[in-house]
Amino acid sequence: MKQRYVTLDAMRGVAALFVVARHFGGLHGVRETQFSYLAVDLFFLLSGFVLSLSYGDRLASGMSSAEFLIRRVIRLYPLYLIGISISIAIALFDVSSGDVHAPTMATWAAISGFGLLMLPSPTQYFSSNIFPILVPAWSLFFELFVANVLFAVLRGRERIFQIAVVTVLSAVILLLAGWLHRSLDIGATWGTFVGGFPRVGFSFFAGVLLQRWHRAHPPRLRMPSWLMLLILALVLLPSIGGLPGLVYEYACVLFVFPALVFWGAEAVERHGWIGTALGDTSYALYVIHYPLVVLVGRALIGTNLYPGRWAELLFFTMIVPIAYALHRFYDEPLRAAITRWRVQRKSHQVAAI
Repeated sequence: MKQRYVTLDAMRGVAALFVVARHFGGLHGVRETQFSYLAVDLFFLLSGFVLSLSYGDRLASGMSSAEFLIRRVIRLYPLYLIGISISIAIALFDVSSGDVHAPTMATWAAISGFGLLMLPSPTQYFSSNIFPILVPAWSLFFELFVANVLFAVLRGRERIFQIAVVTVLSAVILLLAGWLHRSLDIGATWGTFVGGFPRVGFSFFAGVLLQRWHRAHPPRLRMPSWLMLLILALVLLPSIGGLPGLVYEYACVLFVFPALVFWGAEAVERHGWIGTALGDTSYALYVIHYPLVVLVGRALIGTNLYPGRWAELLFFTMIVPIAYALHRFYDEPLRAAITRWRVQRKSHQVAAI
């Protein structure tokens, strides 16, 4: 069984690009794709699938929950530290410059402290976002502190019935939350915070179940990788308002995304390096793009340049290489060094007994 699904990596990369485009458009007036926020549901689904593959058997065979969660922190935190640090520095500059829209020093300290711990900031009086200075971090909180913790408690794939119950209940609550808010764009703000629980609960554990089913019943139909990526892009592109738009969201999260992952895991990959590069870049892109979008916006203030599609494309040509470089020359070496240190530490502890 291959341990890396390149097409799934590529899907993560394409979805990350849509998130970047969404935030660039939101801050700089470029028309954003309406359903780009559904990329997060795909991230949750892919995480459940991949973590079930990588850790399901190991957790069921005796790996401790603590060991699994430590590994998840090692995987997520180094790049997150870069993103939150840039965001903290920008916010501190605003405080020191006397910007009327900036937080007070006490609020900045609270936002920074909670942000460094990857926890929501209880500063609703300043911002409705649970992560005011690094907005995309909301999904990392839900994945690590909710989905990953519950996955560890349920021992990976061992307690399949309980996982199925969590998935079904989450789906029902998600449908109700989506109807209440008239959208599945929930979880990132204090007003929709509770909706983040069923949102991650359904997609993540649907990914766990999907991986188990895929392992037992791999699809016979193998489609080209490029076609899967094209379908994903087309799914995220439409603009549909009102009740039909909400139904479209439901269909994407409940059916379309699981189908894409199921068949994407067996896609024919003729240029695997592309998918690998997209996958390697995706997480760094996700955690560093927001503060860089803010910085670019400030650099354009006072100029006669109006950010449009060309500015967005230029931003992509800048940030994608930066994200890949951070992955290749910072994240991978640092995580490898931490892993070696942990192995050596355990060896010394065993030798000392």
